Amino acid sequence: MFDFDLALYINGFIAIASIHTLAVIAPGPDIALTMRNSLLHSRKVGLAGALGTTTGMCIHLSYTVLGVGYLVVNMPWLMAAIQLLGALYLFYLGYQSFKPHAAPLKDLMLSEEKGPKVLLTPFQAYRIGVINNVLNPMVILLFISILSAYITTETPLVIQGLYGALMIGITFSWFAFVAIFFSVDKIRLLFLKLGKWLERLTGGALIAFGLKVAFVALRAF
Repeated sequence: MFDFDLALYINGFIAIASIHTLAVIAPGPDIALTMRNSLLHSRKVGLAGALGTTTGMCIHLSYTVLGVGYLVVNMPWLMAAIQLLGALYLFYLGYQSFKPHAAPLKDLMLSEEKGPKVLLTPFQAYRIGVINNVLNPMVILLFISILSAYITTETPLVIQGLYGALMIGITFSWFAFVAIFFSVDKIRLLFLKLGKWLERLTGGALIAFGLKVAFVALRAF
């Protein structure tokens, strides 16, 4: 069916799935928005926001996949510079996981119980999710830092597309899980107890992958 051996790219799929999963579960504006939608509104609103976030990532991914291939062939120095920026962003995500939060989730829950709520419709939550993600310039750095480590001039377009589809599937699965997770009170309280350690674990892994991306980029100079 294809003129290439899919088995040759299994390691790439596993690596991309692993690091992208760690990246999307790291603290950031998208996960904060999804949590807030489920905490303050409803599961349906949370899921709509998760779909909006995924749509925004689809937009970023569409031009990232095309751009990576072009830069690898025509502008390797610029590709390396972008990789370094991506590595710095991964370091930043990892570092944020070790910092105490300025507004812990528990505080958010307590403060919102006391104040009035402005209810969102699912469509409004979807639209906000799209805008929140599309206007975050760091997302493209994240995609480039991950994909550039596994896409070369010999990587078939089908494989590149499958890499992208895998990342999108992981993105929606995680944010949908968060939307459902934080609409259940008992599970939500359990997260408050374990969340700090989970964040530190993912933060360490992101920093390690950032080092790998940085070493790959520095070899181009």
